[in-house]
Amino acid sequence: MQRNGQLPSAGAAVGYARVDPLIDTPIPPIPGESENLVFFGHDPNTGLSFWSHMGRLAPDGSIWEGIFALYLPDGSVLSHRSIGRSVLTPATAQIRYEPTQPSQRWAIHLDGVAQRIALADTGARPVSLVHGPGTSAAPRDPYEPLRVDLEFSGTSPVHDTDVSGQDWGTLHIHQLGRIRGTVKFGSRTVAVDFAGGRDHTRGPRDFTTLAGEWWATCTFPSGRSIDLLQTWHTDGAVWFSGVIRDGNGTSEVRRLDPVPLFDTLGRPAEFEIKLETDSASVGITTTVLNGLPYTLVRPTGFLPGVVDVDASTLIAVEGAARYTWDGESAYGWIERCRPLRDLTMTTSTLAKELR
Repeated sequence: MQRNGQLPSAGAAVGYARVDPLIDTPIPPIPGESENLVFFGHDPNTGLSFWSHMGRLAPDGSIWEGIFALYLPDGSVLSHRSIGRSVLTPATAQIRYEPTQPSQRWAIHLDGVAQRIALADTGARPVSLVHGPGTSAAPRDPYEPLRVDLEFSGTSPVHDTDVSGQDWGTLHIHQLGRIRGTVKFGSRTVAVDFAGGRDHTRGPRDFTTLAGEWWATCTFPSGRSIDLLQTWHTDGAVWFSGVIRDGNGTSEVRRLDPVPLFDTLGRPAEFEIKLETDSASVGITTTVLNGLPYTLVRPTGFLPGVVDVDASTLIAVEGAARYTWDGESAYGWIERCRPLRDLTMTTSTLAKELR
């Protein structure tokens, strides 16, 4: 890991797989803390992608915020957001997550509504919450039924990321996997097979000091995988964690260059991820397939689309990506976060900021 520009020592420990089956099971709310779970994936056969987040909201940890975004091949998205109360299970009245086999399998169910909006529109405004009669015009971002029945199966160990000193959690685990099942929208019921992953965070959570972040993850057909995370903060501190896996085992990333984010639509859509391990320098070509911005709510929460709250408003752009590493290509996920006011920065400016 890197803090304030300092690389870790050669003896730094690589993250490991937790063996306690309870570590990945949701727990009752703890005052002053949160719990957040994410699932995501892309299915190249149907052209569908999804991103889903469930998190406890402050100050009452029994209140959950459920997010589900289904990205459609035509450039639109079905955006779901609901709020509900559940002491233990991550759930609202419409969406719930269930750990069916700790650290290996999860069920994701949604039986409710979503709003259809063009992804291009979300870069300039929030998803509208206005719906109903009163004008002759069709309501903006109309609601429609959405049903989702998915099962996540892990294809990698649960990677325990050391997030000591971070403001967004004290436990943070990642896992790559496949998500299979069905999604039903409009008149269609579609069988899906997403390549993707998940994360699970627990502890105090506050986005106030976060100045930027990105996360890239992917599994390749050969079995190689990447899991890369970098954050920087308002006090100038820089932190990262990354592992790559291949037939020779797991290697920790010793150096990780920042990736660009120019605007709220997730451009540029093509760039190279550059990293170093003890034994190699790696370049991974990245092509972003889609991007939906979320406005981060302090201390925790997400609003679909762009809401200009104040001068330090943070925007996280979530999207599927195609990665190419030494000629081998696969589909994964890319998350990039920046202050709204900075989404005109150049790559060179961003690189200088993080040195």
